[in-house]
Amino acid sequence: MKIFTWVAQVLLILGFIAFGIPKLFVPIQDLIAFGMIWMEDFVTWQIRVIGFLETLGVLGLTLPYFIKALPKILIPIASAGLGLTMIGAIITHIERQDPILSIIITSFIFLLCVIVTFKRYQEVQR
Repeated sequence: MKIFTWVAQVLLILGFIAFGIPKLFVPIQDLIAFGMIWMEDFVTWQIRVIGFLETLGVLGLTLPYFIKALPKILIPIASAGLGLTMIGAIITHIERQDPILSIIITSFIFLLCVIVTFKRYQEVQR
């Protein structure tokens, strides 16, 4: 199960790097043209905040491994925070009546967040 937790965590890190950081720096119209049509329902600052939170989550998932002074409890906290953003994403996709694949992918990412949160929290408690 430990390998599965690592795979889930790495997938979260890579996914949120790939889709979180562009929300901070790429023009919104370019992201919409790329296929993130849900952004049409949000103003620029909201998308930038979402990107900031996702990037912050990535840092919380990775930095405790590189900076030993940081407590490991940051990892499940970051994962839980990312899970909360995914709840918002699921709700957005449902309300917009986006294709079911969008809801499935977002729900899968949420599931990965839940797994990483609980497994890493268990490790911290030992």
